[in-house]
Formats: sequence, structure tokens, C-alpha cells
Amino acid sequence: MMTYDETKKYNYFVFGGILGDAPEKGRTEKELTSKLDFPAYNIGKSQMSTDTAALVVKKIIDGKRFEDIKFIDDVEVALKEGESIILPFRYVCENGKAVFAEGLVNYLKSKRGF
Repeated sequence: MMTYDETKKYNYFVFGGILGDAPEKGRTEKELTSKLDFPAYNIGKSQMSTDTAALVVKKIIDGKRFEDIKFIDDVEVALKEGESIILPFRYVCENGKAVFAEGLVNYLKSKRGF
């Protein structure tokens, strides 16, 4: 797991991960990590959206320990009366609510079906 001290070594971070398969197929390792000459870190076993992964690393850079970050899994988002969608990923949880990228919920509500 990446620590605050390790983050000081880097100016940039590359976020990889191919969401969607359960169980995971290890495509990120095969197609990305194994081909780069950079250290790789894993920020947990649960799948996160890229924006969530970036937020988690930002919190670690700012000095928060991974173990102190609260998460929520399989978040249900109400779209309209009687309709919702479950996002099957891990999200940061603040004040009892999942933290989403700006505009995500409005985008989901505007889609015409899944």
C-alpha cells in the first residue's frame, strides 16, 4: 500500500484499471503494469472508478492514511420515481454519503436507459 512518504518521490501518477469484470481478469497487469518501468501500487482489492482512485491517492498525498479513509460499496443512485441504478464499485464515503465526480449523478439521471 502506498504511504505518504512514498508519494513524495513522485511528480506524476498514472491511474490504470479496467472496470467491469467480476471476477477481475487481471487485464491492467497484463496490458499496462507489466509493460511500464515504474513502481506499481495497489490501493485495495475492491474496484474503484478512476476518479475515486485519484481522490484516494490525493488524500494519501495530503497525509491521510489509507486505513483511515472510509468507503462505501455498491452504491444505489435514485434516478427517478421508482428507478435506480447500483454502481458496483467502491467510493469514498464522507458524511455518510458516497463521493462522486461532479456531474455523475446528473449524467446518470439524463441517460435514456442502461
